[in-house]
Amino acid sequence: MNTNIFKALNSILVLAAVSITLTGCLPKKVPVEKTRTISTVSMNLNTKESSSESQDGITIKARAINPDNIEQYASLLANIDYYWYRTYRDGSHVLNSDGSYAIRTSTLKMSVLPLPAFEVKITNSTKHVLRFSNAVIAVEDDKGNSYDALAKGDLSDYLTESIQAHFNHNKKYKLGKNVESDLQSKVRNIRILDNNLKVLPGKTVKAYVAINYGNYTTEEAKKFIMGNATLTLGLYELPSEVNQAGTATKTTNFNFVYDIKVKDSIEKYTVYEYK
Repeated sequence: MNTNIFKALNSILVLAAVSITLTGCLPKKVPVEKTRTISTVSMNLNTKESSSESQDGITIKARAINPDNIEQYASLLANIDYYWYRTYRDGSHVLNSDGSYAIRTSTLKMSVLPLPAFEVKITNSTKHVLRFSNAVIAVEDDKGNSYDALAKGDLSDYLTESIQAHFNHNKKYKLGKNVESDLQSKVRNIRILDNNLKVLPGKTVKAYVAINYGNYTTEEAKKFIMGNATLTLGLYELPSEVNQAGTATKTTNFNFVYDIKVKDSIEKYTVYEYK
């Protein structure tokens, strides 16, 4: 065999062997099964500790809304579209064929009200307009702390803070351009139980109580709820009787006490790690 041909073949065999060896040394992504604890919250009305639903011609029914049952309230959920730039492990950007940065997109489902919130149905069986202009609406925790209700106009500030809290911890995420305007539009279609609410005689309305707890993410809301044994929704000084001028001559109070239960379960999930 020609010496030069023999040397070429030998070099090829050596390179192939080195390539196989290096390939065998490269880390591979493999599935790894892990477990985590999932805590599920429930808030059930304690009828013995709560006031009667019907008093002086006014009937009020209230349901608690928390991060684990918010899916039942589609009108209170908004889809937040966001994206981020794809990068290699060294941090450099992945490029598209046209030279632009490659991106990935995802969607976060977020409540437009701070949680816990409350769905309240009010039936006015009196002969006068039930005005909440002087009513006090608040939630009290089991430590005696009281949290005031938000007016509808306050929700814009809440949404801005909530979006920042959800995304500012990770600067790589970018919001879709219509996110904030879409959220504001959704809020406009929600009736909030605040001091502007009026219920005509013989009518029933459904409204939502939103409370300022200082919590802006789902995780913060859940932590707040789990830190209490009970939460009480209070609707105070509702005018059950009025004079001819419309001034209240008698007021009625309602309170709804919710027992908080937490159930833990173990969930298996898979991640991919380099090994």
